[in-house]
Amino acid sequence: MRCTIGVGIDPDEYELIFKGGYQGRRTRAAYRPGEGLGLRLAKRVIERHNGQTSVSSVDQKSAFLNTFTLFLPYVQPPIIEEEAHGCSTKEGNRLD
Repeated sequence: MRCTIGVGIDPDEYELIFKGGYQGRRTRAAYRPGEGLGLRLAKRVIERHNGQTSVSSVDQKSAFLNTFTLFLPYVQPPIIEEEAHGCSTKEGNRLD
């Protein structure tokens, strides 16, 4: 989880900011370089790994506290049969 302080994100924009090319309403008034693709790409990668993304923005009087939560599930890698029996297929261990 990472919190950033800056321009606030309105609740009705929480899903929109993850769409390609979208930049928040509050960034339009100020010059903010970028194409609005970073959050879209991050969300795609996370979802392809069966994860989830969320965002919230809280007014801290002088600035907004934006919180992006990225959840990736842990999946135990499968045990390869050769590893389970202490065998190896490396060149140095071949019998053929």
